[in-house]
Amino acid sequence: MKNNLSYDNLVARAYATVKTGDFLPVGIIALGGTGCRIAREIKARLQTSGAQSVPILAIDSDSRENEKYPELPPLDVPRELILLNPDVAVRALAKAQERHPSQSHILDFLPDEIEGESAIHSTVKVKIATGSGAGQFRRAGKLLHNTNVGSSGSGIKSRLEQFRTDLIGVRSKQEKLHTGVRFKDRMKLLVLTSLAGGTGAGTIIDFLALIRLVFPEPTHEVTVIAVLPGEALDRELKNKQEIPVTRGNAIGAIGELQGIRTGRMLPLPFTFDHEHEVVIRDGASFANEVYLVDNRMSSGNPVGSYMALCRAVANFIYAFIGTGVGAADASSA
Repeated sequence: MKNNLSYDNLVARAYATVKTGDFLPVGIIALGGTGCRIAREIKARLQTSGAQSVPILAIDSDSRENEKYPELPPLDVPRELILLNPDVAVRALAKAQERHPSQSHILDFLPDEIEGESAIHSTVKVKIATGSGAGQFRRAGKLLHNTNVGSSGSGIKSRLEQFRTDLIGVRSKQEKLHTGVRFKDRMKLLVLTSLAGGTGAGTIIDFLALIRLVFPEPTHEVTVIAVLPGEALDRELKNKQEIPVTRGNAIGAIGELQGIRTGRMLPLPFTFDHEHEVVIRDGASFANEVYLVDNRMSSGNPVGSYMALCRAVANFIYAFIGTGVGAADASSA
């Protein structure tokens, strides 16, 4: 991996000067732990190149994310990192158990019994209460995300609206700074996530729907970079019983993405909370492009480590945004 996709070989100094032409304002959005690590790798690249006009927004359920991998720059809370509030999720789940009308929709995706396994609600509460993640449980990740969309939680929607405003500001600022640079009216969002963990796999579908609530115009492009870390992540997990769960998370998330993209599941309503809803009717604009990143290189050999995989994805993304201006329109990046 180091030889094929190292920072020096792939992208270092590739964007020493900004070329003239048409560009798209581009923003990086990361979901879950793996998404955050990729975003932090990208932030390190951008800091090295002096680029400060590519906004990053990450969402995670692990309050200790910035303490991990200290060699990487931390994400600023809450400007760059939204931490999902577990207390809000636990209270919402309790109301759902009481059949409170405002939270009854939670039972549609998180019943107390699933395929003969009972007391699911108690298990979820234990998993998320400490603020250390969704415990590889995709439904817990979905609960954390949806209950934190509004102002009663972490305010994901309002922060995403600010993110849109930031991208508009990037366009006007860069056009003034760089002669010959023209920005298109549309924007490009790169959504980075793993499909193995509970937060990434659990939030990706609902978050893409939320994007279309905030960015309803179909001209705005959404590209998903979904990582399948496989054995690379297996070595990082302390609880090896979670390994088969990560495979199930990936299969479930891919199936849903495919069902929406092909239109088989449409129209599809999304209820985040009692105040925020959206109906997805167009699978093509739900996610314009979806790329799956495997944990093996083109030679068939596995990546050297989990962080080597995160680093490779970050280098690949940086190759498109290293100008600090945006993605070149002609590149279709």
